[in-house]
Amino acid sequence: NSTNNDHEITVARRRKVSISRVRKGVCGRGHSSKSKVMEESGVYRDKIAQLYVKCRCGKKEAYDELESLAASTSHPSPEDGLVAKGYLGNLLIVCKSLIIPRNERRAKLLLSEIFQIDRETMICNHLRYLLAVYYLDCCNDTENESAFELFQAAADQGHIISVSTLGYLYNKGIGTRKNNQKAISHITMSANAGNPVGQH
Repeated sequence: NSTNNDHEITVARRRKVSISRVRKGVCGRGHSSKSKVMEESGVYRDKIAQLYVKCRCGKKEAYDELESLAASTSHPSPEDGLVAKGYLGNLLIVCKSLIIPRNERRAKLLLSEIFQIDRETMICNHLRYLLAVYYLDCCNDTENESAFELFQAAADQGHIISVSTLGYLYNKGIGTRKNNQKAISHITMSANAGNPVGQH
């Protein structure tokens, strides 16, 4: 009986270890899969942001590629689609050129889903930036402080375009007190990070 009991205990322990390993394996794969999507999203959003900067510098091929990404239904995550549409909508507001003619009506359509996100719970810095630009350019100075707060929140998380924009806001005293020292500091920081907009 003692031998049988010892055998049953040993089998039970082995089963417990096996189940534990399986669970760890499943959890590990799930965590790895989630991390991979987050990594792909980060690369994808950075690519879109780089295209946006090139568009601001007058690169027609960058605008065509951004149009294509905004129209696509294949993104690493649903939020990435919003980022692509948002940057395109942003360009249609802020740019005044033959390459990208201003089209506020289409811009609002592209940005409409972003407007529905509660900005207090917004975690994507690209979306913070896009909403801030809309506040700045389309709200007749009524949302300048909100725009500044969004730019600041994004810049604090390393969003380089927001850093250069803060420099502009400090220089002009928009949404905050005018501060030339902070303006130069932010614009220099952005330029050193490789942002062509900050380098101009």
